[in-house]
Amino acid sequence: MNSLVSIIIPCYNGQASLNSCLKSIKGSIKNLPINYSAEIIVINDGSTDLTQKILQKEKNIRVIVHNKNLGLSSARNTGIKHSKGNFLVFLDCDIDVKENWLPNMLDFFNQNNDIVGVTGNLKPLAKKHLSRLEKYLFSNYRGSKKAGITHNLKYKWFVFSNTIIKKEVIGTAGPFDKSLKKYGGEDIELSIRISKKFPNGMRQNNNALSYHHVNKSFEDYLQNVYDYGKYNFIKIIKKHPIHKKSLEYRLVSSFYTPFLFNSLTLYIAKIFLKFSKHPLLTKFFLMDSFIKGIKKSSLK
Repeated sequence: MNSLVSIIIPCYNGQASLNSCLKSIKGSIKNLPINYSAEIIVINDGSTDLTQKILQKEKNIRVIVHNKNLGLSSARNTGIKHSKGNFLVFLDCDIDVKENWLPNMLDFFNQNNDIVGVTGNLKPLAKKHLSRLEKYLFSNYRGSKKAGITHNLKYKWFVFSNTIIKKEVIGTAGPFDKSLKKYGGEDIELSIRISKKFPNGMRQNNNALSYHHVNKSFEDYLQNVYDYGKYNFIKIIKKHPIHKKSLEYRLVSSFYTPFLFNSLTLYIAKIFLKFSKHPLLTKFFLMDSFIKGIKKSSLK
């Protein structure tokens, strides 16, 4: 019996990378085993750029348009609703995959019946100089790389930017939380629910390579992290209070926080910022924005 893979690509103002993303996933589909087929579903989540014009030129993909921007959770849920496959791929429109990415991801499910979801190995696009933000995003100071984990992923390392899961997982754990409309956390929140139902089910496949078009500035990302702290983060820890500690809420309540993050340390860090792109320095500023966002939240 053939298996169908539904590839769900949410897209908001993705004109800079959408063509490249679609070309790469179509190339990976060509390498699927003969007992697999695939459908591509793109959700235009209220884009105001040339995203829709790009999609109108594409063949053999399903395009679903949101008249306004509803957020990543709602866009992915729309894709799930219209999917027909027994496997769901979630791929952001600013990511390219290697030609063997999809076969490699599917192969993991043959290794262990407990596996219900696999996330790929995300790399920066090949270029001579990485930006300050890219040096941090792809460093060993964040995500599963920081923890040295390559199997039995904890919920907070399982992200949905280049990921495949069995569709039955959504039926059991539920879809993405559409109340998380601001930046960040929708991956973590769903992964918490998946880990409760399938405690040994999430993996990372380091051989399934994908490449990220980082189309935002360091300043934009600081604002994203601030918004995450102010909005979605507080909602998540209220919904899952048992995970409050592991989700780093202690950064706000810790005795040491005022000594580490204050006007003086921020002033000194800004001086070093002029001369260094070290990931730990970048992380300091991101943590500072995150903490400020939490403190400003009206949801506490």
